[in-house]
Amino acid sequence: MAVLKLLSNQGFISYNKIVAKKLGVHEAILLGELCSIFMQFNCNEFYFTQDKICNDTALSVKQARNAIKTLETAGFLTITKKGVPCKNWYLLNEPAIVAFFDKNDNEIQSSCEERVQPDEQNLPNKNSGNGVSSEAKTDAQLNKNTSKNTEIRIHNNNSEPIAEKKVTKIESKKAESLKKQEKIQTFLSSLSEQDSFIFDKCVTSLFEFRKSQDSKFNRSSFQLAEWKYKFALFANESSRTSTEVLNTLNFALSDSWWSGCMYNPDNLVKNYDKIIFKQNKKLNSQSSSPRPCQQQRQWTDDHLFF
Repeated sequence: MAVLKLLSNQGFISYNKIVAKKLGVHEAILLGELCSIFMQFNCNEFYFTQDKICNDTALSVKQARNAIKTLETAGFLTITKKGVPCKNWYLLNEPAIVAFFDKNDNEIQSSCEERVQPDEQNLPNKNSGNGVSSEAKTDAQLNKNTSKNTEIRIHNNNSEPIAEKKVTKIESKKAESLKKQEKIQTFLSSLSEQDSFIFDKCVTSLFEFRKSQDSKFNRSSFQLAEWKYKFALFANESSRTSTEVLNTLNFALSDSWWSGCMYNPDNLVKNYDKIIFKQNKKLNSQSSSPRPCQQQRQWTDDHLFF
């Protein structure tokens, strides 16, 4: 009995192709469900909750809401609010639905003709000449149709192409990462021992600073090597020494403003000129201001002179 109930008309929703083409798939599903409920209520106004719509049609709340709006704007559905608490009551506008199908009568006839044409092609041809029987022709047509169907099934089976695309993407990413590792290793191997040691200090100082800010912060050996590569590449392209880069990085990490912006070597590279400007400004201010002992000595000398 459970299987019979499942296979009964109540377990299905009538789906109209022309409504789906003109208004949308969700609208066609909802219209089929509303038509069945409308017939159950003897073509009268009926009450239907949003949860029941989503449960019976398997549409989401947003999809059901948009479908109701489109059906209402098309004139298929009228909604009135009644009762306390306020509820939505639905009524199908049968003349508007009939007028819609009258406008699209040509598409309905063409779809019906498409369904009839394959059956007419498979009928035996009595006036067949060329010494070939009608049964042989029908067998050949069936073989062609089966081959076409198998081709269509193969092309429509999207699981294999998607899997192949995923595999190719993973392989391409692996190949790119390997090329990147080789490029970084070759560049770092060309550095001198002193520069390599100083750039290692840059990496350790930045890593320890980030670790002090966040105890869960961690980086792999390849990512740290990439940091070293970025420091060294910037020094090479900007014609700066490794000690200059290290001193500027240490100043940025000790500064109250720039320390909040140092997350990776790219931040240092982008703001290097600004950091240098502030560093030089601070050094000039420290060198220009005299010490207290020097000020006192100058005052005593001047006093004695006068």
